Amino acid sequence: MTPLLAEISGDGLVHQLMFVLIVGICVAIVWALGRWFIIVASLPTIVMTCWNALFLLLGAIFIINFLLGLAGHPFIRW
Repeated sequence: MTPLLAEISGDGLVHQLMFVLIVGICVAIVWALGRWFIIVASLPTIVMTCWNALFLLLGAIFIINFLLGLAGHPFIRW
């Protein structure tokens, strides 16, 4: 029986986790700047809702792809 994480070495796992952390920080910066701009520009609340929904969807796809990548079958190859 093969362990679930057999295809990823310890270095590969650390590299993947660092990649997720760095991308998460970059996305959080873009999200915060967009949120600030929407508030300052006094745009309608639907714009804020769409902005949050976009980042929620992208975050879910990225996390699901990361978890599937740990199992050796990511659906988006980088």
